[in-house]
Amino acid sequence: MAAAERGFKIRIRRALSLTLEPLFEAIRYDLNVNPDVILKPFHIEQALRWLYVEWGYKQALWFSRNFEFEKKNDIWQLKLENWFDTEGARKVTAILGTTKELIKPVLVDAIKWAEEGQSIDEISASIKTQVNKAGGVMSEGRATTIARTEVIGAANVATHQVAADIGDNLEKRWVTGGTNVRATHIEAERMGWIPFNEPFIVGDYHMQHPGDPNGGAEEVINCKCVEVYRTIT
Repeated sequence: MAAAERGFKIRIRRALSLTLEPLFEAIRYDLNVNPDVILKPFHIEQALRWLYVEWGYKQALWFSRNFEFEKKNDIWQLKLENWFDTEGARKVTAILGTTKELIKPVLVDAIKWAEEGQSIDEISASIKTQVNKAGGVMSEGRATTIARTEVIGAANVATHQVAADIGDNLEKRWVTGGTNVRATHIEAERMGWIPFNEPFIVGDYHMQHPGDPNGGAEEVINCKCVEVYRTIT
């Protein structure tokens, strides 16, 4: 899991950098550019697809060893691709949306710098400095937060897809992990073992597993919880 987090953090930082490149180029010609028009989701989507589909499939195969299947299920990767095409789109939109919101104040500063007489090259350098500061668009801290959130989410999605092949013969349980655990996640853990197809009650949300995008950002970001399963005897 730690190796996946490190690898994905590199991927997402590069994805954010590539996402912003067209904006930096556009600013050289027009400081009034609209980031909502310029910034596109392609690179962020590719990074997340690698995690949820390619890495997730490997997690699914590893997890499947806990259960007796007559043969390896060849449709798990397709199921993960289908999941990503629907639920994953919300994750892409969320990361891109936050990126746009973080960049907007910097663009306001760019106009001020131009009025103060800075050159385009100076303004471009200042913008890149701003967005790389702690808490900024491409900062180490933000990449770490995204990586921790999405790697745990991808692992839970992958194992949930495998467990779905057993369905009615399984029960599931929410297990908290790490420090600074949310009170709502502790309550979900206290639900104990529940039928596989029932949702966990997590605050105001119904979630099928930790990291489920139906939980909203407040229940998903930096979550370290996992879902575990047992067969019904």
